[in-house]
Amino acid sequence: MTLMRPPHVTTPTPATRFLDALFPEPRDFGIRLPDGTELSGPESPPFTLVLNREGALRSMFRLPLELSLGQAYLRSDFDIEGDAVAAMGLMDVLSGLSASDLARILRLWLRLPRARKLATTRAAARFSRRLHSHTRDRAS
Repeated sequence: MTLMRPPHVTTPTPATRFLDALFPEPRDFGIRLPDGTELSGPESPPFTLVLNREGALRSMFRLPLELSLGQAYLRSDFDIEGDAVAAMGLMDVLSGLSASDLARILRLWLRLPRARKLATTRAAARFSRRLHSHTRDRAS
């Protein structure tokens, strides 16, 4: 059985603009959008970031980032096909961005579609106090 894929994206979408700004070419991994469109990467990437839903990017990159990524993964907003350990290095990209790059990426993030609410979605956990305090950090 041959898997049919949409043709290469010719008109940039908010998602492709955001991904190209965050992970500019040449990428050493693959990206597949919910409609099946694949953004360029190497012939045999070590892993592929697979976005399963429209609005996944917006929910994945909310602050605090670590919490949002974990929640998005548990909701199956995205998957990693291939070497999941290699995918962990994607977060290093964010630490190397300049303030102007971050501002540009934030503007692009604001244009991303919002995720549709699922009937089974529960409210996100809320901390009753500061996320980090001496007492809370010492207790863990």
